[in-house]
Amino acid sequence: MIRSLLELAQSKGLNGVVVPVRPTAKVRHPWVPIADYMFWTDESGQPYDPWLRSHLSVGGKLVRPCERSMVVHEPVAFWENWSKERFERSGAYALDGALAPVRIDLDSQTGTYEEPNVWVSYTA
Repeated sequence: MIRSLLELAQSKGLNGVVVPVRPTAKVRHPWVPIADYMFWTDESGQPYDPWLRSHLSVGGKLVRPCERSMVVHEPVAFWENWSKERFERSGAYALDGALAPVRIDLDSQTGTYEEPNVWVSYTA
C-alpha cells in the first residue's frame, strides 16, 4: 500500500507522502499521551509499537503526533451500547479497543472520543 502511495505521489510530481498511522499496541496504554508513546522503544532500541516499527522498517520517518486524527461525539447511550458499560458519573473512561479515553459528560448526555495517530512521512 505504501509503495502504491509513493508511486502515485511520484506520478503527480510530489516528493513523498505523509500518512496518519494508528499505533496498534496503543490500545493497551490509553492513558499515555501519544506524544510520549510514539517515542517508546523496545530493548533493541526499535519503536515499541509493532505498527510504527513496521512503517519505519520500510523507510517511514516519524514526524509528529496527531492528537485528534478522528473525533467521535455521540450521546452517552451510544457509548454505553458500544462499551456494554453504564456510566454513572462524568469523567474519562478507557474503553476496549480505544487508543485514548472517552470523555463522558452526563450534564450534556454526550461522550467525546479523540483518537490520536502518528504522522509518518515517506520520500518518493
